[in-house]
Order: sequence, then C-alpha cells, then structure tokens
Amino acid sequence: MGQVAALAAVFGVEPSYLVGRGRGPSVLDEETLEALADDTANAILRESARLPERKKRVVLGIVREFGDQGPPPSG
Repeated sequence: MGQVAALAAVFGVEPSYLVGRGRGPSVLDEETLEALADDTANAILRESARLPERKKRVVLGIVREFGDQGPPPSG
C-alpha cells in the first residue's frame, strides 16, 4: 500500500482527499508527500509525533541546524 493510501486509511478518507485530485486544493503539499514517501523522514515524523511538545521543539531545532549546514558529505 502506498504512503498516501496508508495515510488516507488512517484518517478514513479517500487518497484523493489528501492529494487534491478532482476536489480542490491538496491538503498535503508536494514537499510533504515526498517526505512521507522517504522511509527515514517518515520514521522521524512517526517517532517525533510521540514526544511531548517541548521535546518536539528541540528536535525541530536540531533538524533546522542540520539544514543550515548544507548537504552531508558523500561517502
């Protein structure tokens, strides 16, 4: 089952509701859909969703710090 289909099943909606095919604007933007399709990003989302709000903000700060450092070294 695809990521969008699985997410739609969790919320009890048709996948088209999440991607806006035929019914107005998409609920999820393209960047979000791509992140959900990435296994690692998806795991980070699932794990961080269980954290208390304060710890979520700490994780967000860490992710933003990494984003400011440019791409990771290859190899």
